[in-house]
Amino acid sequence: MEYAQRNLDVGWPNFIAQQLSLNGMPQFALASLLNSPFEAHHKQLQRRFKSPKLQAMLSFQDLYVGLTPYSAPAVFSLLQAIELNEGVYYPVGGFHKVAKGLLTICRELGVKFKFNSAVDEILVGGKIYAYELQGGELLQSDVIVANADLPYVELNLLPEQFRRKGLGDAEYSSGVVAFYWGCDRQWPQLAHHTVFLSTDYAGSWDRVFKQQRMGSGGFNFYCAAASRTDPSVCPEGHDAIMVLVPCPLLPPTPEGGDSRTQAGGRDWDAEVAQWMETARKGVLQQFEEAAGMAGFADSIRAELVYTPRDWQQRYSLERGAAFGLAHSLNQLAIFRPSPRHPNVDDLYFVGASTRPGNGLPLVLTGARLVADDVVARRPDLFARDQQ
Repeated sequence: MEYAQRNLDVGWPNFIAQQLSLNGMPQFALASLLNSPFEAHHKQLQRRFKSPKLQAMLSFQDLYVGLTPYSAPAVFSLLQAIELNEGVYYPVGGFHKVAKGLLTICRELGVKFKFNSAVDEILVGGKIYAYELQGGELLQSDVIVANADLPYVELNLLPEQFRRKGLGDAEYSSGVVAFYWGCDRQWPQLAHHTVFLSTDYAGSWDRVFKQQRMGSGGFNFYCAAASRTDPSVCPEGHDAIMVLVPCPLLPPTPEGGDSRTQAGGRDWDAEVAQWMETARKGVLQQFEEAAGMAGFADSIRAELVYTPRDWQQRYSLERGAAFGLAHSLNQLAIFRPSPRHPNVDDLYFVGASTRPGNGLPLVLTGARLVADDVVARRPDLFARDQQ
């Protein structure tokens, strides 16, 4: 944990909490000599722990940055430092309370919102930008901050001559099948956070990430039962369970946003449906066999399921990658797509696929950094507002 804390102490102030530049590289280089952050996380844990279960317990979180313990650099031990040393936080009422709180603050500051209005295209001309909404409405803007996933905006909304190079070869995080279950009884076997590990731990990662298939064995998956902390999420005596199961990705979306249901001669909608059923069967089986939760399926009274197709269609996540771009070494820190567009002045990005990375703390930190950058670079806009 001392090693993990060192990675957090170096990584957060130099590569997360401030705009990245080459000025921060000397500190990181020094830490690299001491901490070996680039070797595989699993390999590093093997040297410290003989128990495969302990190795798994301290590396499962690599999934949250779109990697496996076998491909993630050891620098991501900082995730364990956050969880075990500093602790994690939960907003009472659910995470939508965070969004509602931000909405309230923005409205109090005079921000206007236009909901349910999809953008078809970002038009670039000089230093004046416009974005066309579905239906043909054209809006002009001095600055655009895109909070749709960066690859989607680049590949679908920007004219080709302005797009960043290399996104076609980008590495994406995993797909996810997410189950949201409302149950008519409580399941005390589950804590607020529970991780289920397959007896074939390495094989489960390999099938999804390398072979891009679900397989029929057990899965490594995450389960949340928020009512352990927040009773308001479900009626008394009931339970609200959320499960995340890693799954393969959809094929790349061609220019124009075609759903590509038959890409490569395969019926992808049918495959996604099979992933969902395989995931459901595997989760229910592990609930019963590993946690003694016999009868769980019969307790389900409400179910909502998100598959990679839902992540793609509802949230514009390229290939249905739930965590955006992966945090592999060539997409980490200074090598991750910058929040300020390199080819289009006054176009910015926030979200999982830009710096500093995915996860609510990093995304909110990135949004703050973008706001600071806009204020610093365009003081004329704010002087105009104060007149």
